[in-house]
Parts: sequence; C-alpha cells; structure tokens
Amino acid sequence: MNSEKHKMQTILSQASSMNIMAEETDMSLTLETPVGKINGKVVKMDGKYVGEFLGIPYSKQPIGDRRFKFLEPLDEKLDHKVSPFLAHRKGNSAVQLQQGKFWDTKMPVGEDCIYLNIYTPLGSEPENFQKLSESKLPVLFHIHGGGFKIGSGSEPMYDLSFFAVRHDIVCVNINYRLDMLGFLSYPGVIEDNLGLKDQQVALKWTHENISAFGGDQDRVTIYGCSAVQSSVRDEMMSWTKPRMVRILGGASVHYHTLSPESSKYFARAFASSGTVNRLWSRFYRNDHYKKTLKALKMLGGPKNPTAEQVRDFFINLSVDKIKERQIQAKDFITQTKVDQSVSFIPVDEFEEEKLPSKSRMAQKPLLLGVASDEGTMFSDMIFPRKDITKPTWCRQIFSEFFGEKVFYQPLRELLDEISSIPNLPVFVYLFDYKCPTRHKDLFPEAEVPMHFGSFHSLDIPFLFNLAEKKSYLMDPCESDKRVNETCTTMLASFVKSDDLSQFPLVRYETTKKTVNKITADGLTPVGSDCLLPKRKALAFKTITASAMLLMAPNKY
Repeated sequence: MNSEKHKMQTILSQASSMNIMAEETDMSLTLETPVGKINGKVVKMDGKYVGEFLGIPYSKQPIGDRRFKFLEPLDEKLDHKVSPFLAHRKGNSAVQLQQGKFWDTKMPVGEDCIYLNIYTPLGSEPENFQKLSESKLPVLFHIHGGGFKIGSGSEPMYDLSFFAVRHDIVCVNINYRLDMLGFLSYPGVIEDNLGLKDQQVALKWTHENISAFGGDQDRVTIYGCSAVQSSVRDEMMSWTKPRMVRILGGASVHYHTLSPESSKYFARAFASSGTVNRLWSRFYRNDHYKKTLKALKMLGGPKNPTAEQVRDFFINLSVDKIKERQIQAKDFITQTKVDQSVSFIPVDEFEEEKLPSKSRMAQKPLLLGVASDEGTMFSDMIFPRKDITKPTWCRQIFSEFFGEKVFYQPLRELLDEISSIPNLPVFVYLFDYKCPTRHKDLFPEAEVPMHFGSFHSLDIPFLFNLAEKKSYLMDPCESDKRVNETCTTMLASFVKSDDLSQFPLVRYETTKKTVNKITADGLTPVGSDCLLPKRKALAFKTITASAMLLMAPNKY
C-alpha cells in the first residue's frame, strides 16, 4: 500500500515539475472554508502567483457498500483529523483502462476518485493573499471528456494555472465515476447516470464553497469538450442504428443546461464538440437493461437473478475484474474484434422527447464550438492499421462522414432548435487551425499525424493558454501563439464579460446564422455553410470506403 502511494506521489510530482513556466515557491496558503481549513501550495508564473488546491474530496468516496449509490456528503470537515487539510497533490482518477495510448490518462486511478482541483490567481503581492475571499472573481468549471470511459481532470493538458493567472479567473477541474462504476444501472436497485450526478454534486460543492477561494458563486461558467468512444467496426457500418456513438464533455455540459437541478449552479455554459440532442449521445433504458444482464453473464454472475442479487454481485466485484471486462470491451483499438456492448454510458433521461433542448434549455448564455476536421482521428480508431501517418481516400471519406454524423449535423440541428428561443444568447465558433507543432506528450506525430488537420479537441490547449509561451506541453511557433491569443481571450471574455454585447464573437440568430471562424489570421465571422459537408454523395461514398477499410485496413 505504501509503495503504491509513493508511486502515485512520484508520478504527480514529475507531472508538476515538467512545467517550466511555473516556479515552485516555499509558500503555501491556508484558507478558512465552509468545509474546514484547507492548505494549498503557491506557484509563481510570469511574476504572478497562483494558489493550487489539489485533491479536495467533494463527498464521501463511493467505495465498499457505497459503490453504485448516489454520493453522500462528508460527515465531518476536511480538517477534522489534521488541520489544515493539505491539498498539495491531485487525487485518484476514476477506474479505467490504461493501454499507454496518448489519449489514456497517466494519472493513478482508483474507486476513490471523487476529487476536484482549484486554481486561484493570487496577484503579485504575497501580503495580499489573505484578502482572497474578498475577490469575487469569475469561475471556470471544467468537465473532462473521454467518452464516459476514460479521462481525468488532473491531466497535464488540463493544467488551468496558465489560464487562471493570465485572466484572473478561478478555475476548477473535477474527477467523477466512469464506465461501469459510473453508468451501470438496474431498475429498483442501482440508479441511473451516477457519473453525471457526480458532476452535479461537484457543481453544487463549487457553488457553496468557491467564495472562500476568491470565486463568485453567481458567475460560474461550465465548460466541457467532447471525446468520442465508438462501437466495434461491424456496428459502425450500420448508420441506421444511431445510438452507437457516445459523446462526453461537451455533451455533459449540454446535459446540465437541460437539468433544472444543475442550472441553479451556473451562469453560462460552453460546450465544444458534443451535444445530447441526437440519440447517439444517449442510450435507451431497455437497451441499457439488456447490457447490464450481458455484463452479468460475461463476468460469471448468477442465472435468473433477483434485482438484489444483481446489485450484490456488482457491488462485490473486484476492480481487477472490472478492468478485465473493460479490456474485453475496448480492444478495438488494438485490432481485436470485440463485444463493445458491455461498456456503459448514460441512460437516456429524455427518451420520450425528440427535441429536449427547446423545452428544457436553461435561459443562459451558451457558447458552442467545433473543429473543422472532427472525424479524422476516428477512422484509425475504428479501422486500426500499422501506419497511420499516410492519408488515404477511404479514410478521408469515412472521416468526413463520421464528423458529419457525430458532430456537425447534431450541432446544426441543435442550433435550429434553440436559436429561436427568446433571450437565449448563442455563439458558435469553428476552430480551423492545423497546428504545426508536435510534442511527445501532447500531439505525438505517431498518434496524431499532421494530415489529421484541425482534429477533435485540438482547440483545448489554445483555450487554456498553454501555447502562449514554451511550456512542458508545447514549444509554440508564432502562428500557435496567435491562435492561442484568439482562443484564450475568447474563453476569458465569455467567462468574465458582464455585457455580452462586447463579446468578440458575433451572435448566432435565426435571421443571421453566423459562425465565428478561428484561423491563424484571427477571428472571422462567416456563414453557417461552413458546417455543411464538403463533398456530395458522402453517404454513398462512405459505403464503398467502409467496405474497403473492413477488407484491408492496412492497405486503405
């Protein structure tokens, strides 16, 4: 146990020390909060200080008999044993598969994953640190992506110190339950969508406590960027079954805009590369029930079980057994034909509603974004090959079709739904920058080659101000820096502006469907035609391309 703890601390220390923009200091900062005294570390960046309060538990951990239950509030304050509570290291990320791919988390994982990290700008004068609670700065609340199966708010790419210190914004990252532990459910004994409810609990915790960290509880913006997990190749061929693609990050944000309970705790929302208005970002309740029974059989559970037996079996299942099931479910990445039907994503809470957004959407400003080459990376996930560095006609066609069906068409339909809602400011951007910079820890050429273009999630490091200067993640070129300036200023302005008439993006309206295009030359308002497919007869061409990719993926 001690060796595992030491290993975890070593990994996190290495991740922190790679940041060459930040200077470690011998200072720390203790804050009086509603949940007890919390001590965070202080780092210096470009002459200013940032307080990093890491690994704060926002509820009891869902372990033991609390597995598959709603999160329970902490009984005691965080400093009841040791005062102050030391928040110097990030907590565990959720249990998930770790295969060493660049998109897999390198963070330690465990069932005890209910933690958040807070990054607070402190200014340049240490003697003023204790006045923090008077600041009332705007807040960015970030929900990580990963297809409901992988990911972590503690990833180096989500280091929000860069953004916090540049823009005087308090930032929050969270971890929450994923896959089976977060989304398996069974009628009467295991509730639906526990992972999404975890996010909701973290959002409420932030509302109740962020003022102690200098944040304004009434000026919280939630942000998430999608990450997609797809079913196996055979299912991908059947586009008449629209529930085969699961989206997270941006879709999580969209979900919270539809939830009256969530919408009490934020003022604005920013969802990029993912929405829940299409059925393939949700899963029908009856299908989810069948999936649970299939997992029960695969893992050696009882035959013809009662509901209580189903619950008890999954509660007593070892984490190692859960990981074995995940390996079986996800080996599509390593070219093994698998049964993806035992991995878990949210149950559809709007099953009776074809267009839930129009009737449920919170009347709060909304920023939506998408990249210009969303589908490029997924053809190599769905049809793996040995060398992904060379583009082919088949993969280009499939990528365009995937991007259209999973990202652009849902976005267009969502905009058609909500652009006519009175008093709902909506802004849209298209990220169209093919970043020339590659780095082994962020954009390794062997995993995301240049021909992927402006691929899915590429905008994240530019939004989070990671390309302003040389850092442990990037050595940016001049065009990277210009795009960074456009993106990070856009996000900061959306979070901070009291008057959105001063926001640099042009509003999307029914009578004027404006999309704001981000390139190396800056921000340009264009028509919504940029969200339409680039090729004619794309569906017909995809049938041919997919058949060829199934037959000989290494050739085509």
